[in-house]
Amino acid sequence: MNTATEEIMSSSTFKAAVLVKQRNPLKILSLKMPEKLDFGQVLVKIIFTGICGSQIGEIEGVKGKDKYLPHLLGHEGTGVVVKVGPGVKSIKVGNYVSLHWKKNKTINAKPFTYFSGSKKINSGNITSFSKFSVISENRLTKIPKAVAKNKISALFGCCLLTGFGVVKNDMKINSKDRVAIFGVGGLGLANLIYLKKIGVKKIICFDIDQNKLTKSLSLGCDEIINVKNKKKNEIIKFLLKNNINKIIENTGNISNIECAYNGLSSNGVLCLVGVPQHNKKIKIHTLPIHFGKRIIGCHGGTNNPGKDINAYIKMFKKNNFKDLEVLVGKVGKLKNINSAINQIKKSSVNGRYLIEV
Repeated sequence: MNTATEEIMSSSTFKAAVLVKQRNPLKILSLKMPEKLDFGQVLVKIIFTGICGSQIGEIEGVKGKDKYLPHLLGHEGTGVVVKVGPGVKSIKVGNYVSLHWKKNKTINAKPFTYFSGSKKINSGNITSFSKFSVISENRLTKIPKAVAKNKISALFGCCLLTGFGVVKNDMKINSKDRVAIFGVGGLGLANLIYLKKIGVKKIICFDIDQNKLTKSLSLGCDEIINVKNKKKNEIIKFLLKNNINKIIENTGNISNIECAYNGLSSNGVLCLVGVPQHNKKIKIHTLPIHFGKRIIGCHGGTNNPGKDINAYIKMFKKNNFKDLEVLVGKVGKLKNINSAINQIKKSSVNGRYLIEV
């Protein structure tokens, strides 16, 4: 019997960060330990989880009214399997796993319903802002134990899976492309690391935070532009002058999206990763699309998690993930998650904020 299994047997509750009301702090609640799992469900003890911009968007209501409140959050991390439900075959008790929101080809189990006292708490197919979580089998991929114990491993579930996949799958960027990245938080830095890995020679990074831009420069981008100090027409002219044909837009800021589109070369591709507020609209002249300019959307980098996560691990494991450590901005505890969220909202975290559960 492993220590995680012993822990669930000796405890009737566990702590979780719950979104009770939009645009309000998460509440740390005690939830009842799951006793019975349904088809395809897996109980995981969380080790590390990352705070993605998507969770900030959920809290702030970027996509509109949330009809599932109250509910758990979080969609990337690592953990150890402590219990499996009927039908689960790809993993077993004691396995270490990567948690990811993209589906693999195993069972898509229904979301688990928790209780805090008598109050029902909803969840999705994957949540990770808690000490334990019931997760659908198809949101879990087995990884080596030594990898799972490294804090970097949490990033393979979303930050790296998406950041690398945008470059490799969505945009099919090669070494001859001239690339711009708008937004160099954790996701943008992941874009940059992969672009350098495949030998792209021209990379320009845009952000409003000088510390993030300085970090980008240290990772090998060719130029940095602080958009806070630039007018829209200046940004557009700069992009056109540099003949940028691939742009990754991570911020969801409508001004950045418009600049990226208008500054893109005539046959270039703009990939929208960041999501604007649901009530914000961009204004663009669509005629260039008829002549070769393209806008595409990103949905997790078009990856196959069951295959790609371990391929990315193998790619960067050689030096014990030293090349990826720069992506970790800060590490905190679950009880301090609201402080972490506030720091992210203020753009004072240079990289991904990880929670050690």
